[in-house]
Amino acid sequence: MNVFSQKNITIPTFLTLARLVLSLTILPFLMDYILPLDSCVASKMLVIFCGFLSATDFFDGFLARRYKQETSFGAWLDPLADKCFVGVSLWMLMIFGRISCVWVILLMGRELLVTCLRCIAQTRGFSVPVIKSGKLKAVFQFSYIVWAVGMPWGLGFTHEQAVATFLLVITVLLSLGSGVIYGLHFVRQWYLCARK
Repeated sequence: MNVFSQKNITIPTFLTLARLVLSLTILPFLMDYILPLDSCVASKMLVIFCGFLSATDFFDGFLARRYKQETSFGAWLDPLADKCFVGVSLWMLMIFGRISCVWVILLMGRELLVTCLRCIAQTRGFSVPVIKSGKLKAVFQFSYIVWAVGMPWGLGFTHEQAVATFLLVITVLLSLGSGVIYGLHFVRQWYLCARK
C-alpha cells in the first residue's frame, strides 16, 4: 500500500509531516544558532517557530476530526512527529544548560516506554488508546518548550525560571502519571487477550 497516495496526504497529514520534517531539519539548526545568543529578538523568533510547530499538533487533529480525514497513516505519523519535536527540543535545551539531563531522561524514557507498549499491543491485536492526561501532558510539554526556548525575554520579567520550573514539574508529573496509566491499560488488555 502506498502511504503517500492522495487519500493519505490530506491537509492534516501535511501539517503532521511538516512538523516532523521541520523538527528534524530546521529546528536543531535554529536552536543551535539562537540559544547561545541570549538575544531577545532572536529568542522571540525561535518562540514563534516552536509555537508554530506546537500549533500544528492541535490543528492536524482538529482538522482531521472536523472534516473526517482521519487515516491510519496520520494516526501513526502524529505521535512520531510529536516525539521528534519534543526529543530534538529537549536535547538542544539540555546541551545549552536550560534543562537537566535527569528530566530529559525521564521524559524521553516515558515516551519510549509508551511507544514500545503500543508497538507490542499492535502485534498482539489490541491498542493502547490516547488518554486525557496524555493530551494534557502534551499541552504542558509544548508550553514548557516554547517558554524555555524564549528565555531570556528581555522584558524585565524576573520570574522566567520559576515559570519554566512550574511548567516542567507539571509536565514530568503528567508524563509519569499517564505513563503508569498506559502501562496498567496495556497489562489489562494483555491479560484479556491471553484469556481468549
